[in-house]
Amino acid sequence: MPGHAIAMNKLCYILLLSLIPQMCFGATVYIKLIDGVVYYKSGATSCNDVTAGDTPGTLQAGITAAGAGGDAYLCSSLSTAAQLDGIDGTVELTSNLYIDGSATIIFPITSGLRMRANMILSAFNYSIAGEKPVSTDTLPTLTVSDPTYTIVNGFGTGGWEISNIHFTGAKRAISQTGSAQATYGNRWIHHCLIDNNGSSDSMGSAINFATGSDGGDIIEYNTISHNVDTAVKLGNDSTYLSTAPIIRYNNFFGNTCVTGTCEGHVVDFPIGSTGLQLYGNEFYNNADAINPTYSGYMISIDGTSNCVIYNNNIHDNNIGVFGMSAQLGGTSTGHHIYKNILSDNGFIVDQAALNYLSAAFFLKNSLGVANDFNSSIYNNTIVGHKTPIAYYIDAGVFDIISFTGNDIISGLIIRDNIIYNHDSASISVHRNAGNASITVTDDYNLCYSVNGGTIGDEGGENDVLLDPQFISPTDYRLRENSPARFAASDGGDMGALPYAPPTCFDGIQNQDETEVDNGGVCIDHIPPHAPASVTIK
Repeated sequence: MPGHAIAMNKLCYILLLSLIPQMCFGATVYIKLIDGVVYYKSGATSCNDVTAGDTPGTLQAGITAAGAGGDAYLCSSLSTAAQLDGIDGTVELTSNLYIDGSATIIFPITSGLRMRANMILSAFNYSIAGEKPVSTDTLPTLTVSDPTYTIVNGFGTGGWEISNIHFTGAKRAISQTGSAQATYGNRWIHHCLIDNNGSSDSMGSAINFATGSDGGDIIEYNTISHNVDTAVKLGNDSTYLSTAPIIRYNNFFGNTCVTGTCEGHVVDFPIGSTGLQLYGNEFYNNADAINPTYSGYMISIDGTSNCVIYNNNIHDNNIGVFGMSAQLGGTSTGHHIYKNILSDNGFIVDQAALNYLSAAFFLKNSLGVANDFNSSIYNNTIVGHKTPIAYYIDAGVFDIISFTGNDIISGLIIRDNIIYNHDSASISVHRNAGNASITVTDDYNLCYSVNGGTIGDEGGENDVLLDPQFISPTDYRLRENSPARFAASDGGDMGALPYAPPTCFDGIQNQDETEVDNGGVCIDHIPPHAPASVTIK
């Protein structure tokens, strides 16, 4: 009958309205383990609201009940596949998940967490693999409410992956601890945003491997920013050693050290380790320009061997760049550093005994015995490097120091570099107490500065002391008539960037140019002209 039909329609309409908030905005669900069984309750306001009379299920069931845009609260620690999803322990996070400070999740080693929503927690253990949402470029965020905790810690002995997650607010974002005897490796961290982590004693605030490694670790395509007290630490000096890690295609910016105990502001490769590959990264605006209380370089490879570092863009950092000394029982040898662009790094604030930390390359031997560096630093472009005025007389873009009479240095090759507009010596050699022998093969470098910089203590007969004639103040490719062309030790070009083909400097973007005055020649320019006459009928 019509009246009953209207009543039914009104009832359906009311039921639909009651469901819309949950369908569109999700629900609030609390999840609790009681006597070995997981129960969850929608609409609860605290963990105390969940009882054995509520819906039995799994963590996954509770998250699913909360729905997209909802909030799931975990009140108890869970550790088995039966408790997590009832199948293999892999949890798909589709609602926000809040974890009580006393609760943790321990995933079975073959499973993990796939994040499509945010996670807010006080403490967390074991592996996470995030998944970038299909419909948005925003990464799911993993935050920590108490910065004394580490967000992710533990894992098995290697072979795990973390990707597409935003880590923020923790003492350490990704941390693995273990022992020097254990075998770790094949750890893959990629496409993550890791920012605003760390405290005054984090030492590895973004990524901290306090373990030994037998290789296969890859850190790539991440943005690592505004972390405190060494962003990436790949082991512990002389104890937990790292073998052949790869750090590539990351952006590092805004990271700093507040304690004065950071060995590497951004990357610390521990003494005794070997085989770091660092390439394709950008490092910028790291360290505190106002109060640079440092005790280390931006990138520390002190006491390590066989590091290969190339094609990095390193600019506008308020600290020196590479520390690669032989010290604390670790020889420094076998490094190849080439085709990097270093511009506007170093600091000018007088730091007294720490002024040496402003060098682009700091190479010291303090082992008490001879060190054969057997290392080559070549085809780099170094522009506008800064040094505190109080240290001009001693410092250099390359700062090479023997600590005592026994600290002999040999095997250093510095060639085919362009050092431009620096304000101290390009290469400075200090033979300290005992006047130890220092042998440096320094030749075929271009050194030119309008800021008072000099060639320094060393220098070869094939050095070039002329303006390199870059394309522009910010484009360090060489013009056709640059004196750095064909002047390298192999007859090629000096510096990190190649010669730029002839271009037309007419202030107009011509047909064959990628931008104004970049890549084209004048004859290809078609000047503007008046259109043909048009007859309107």
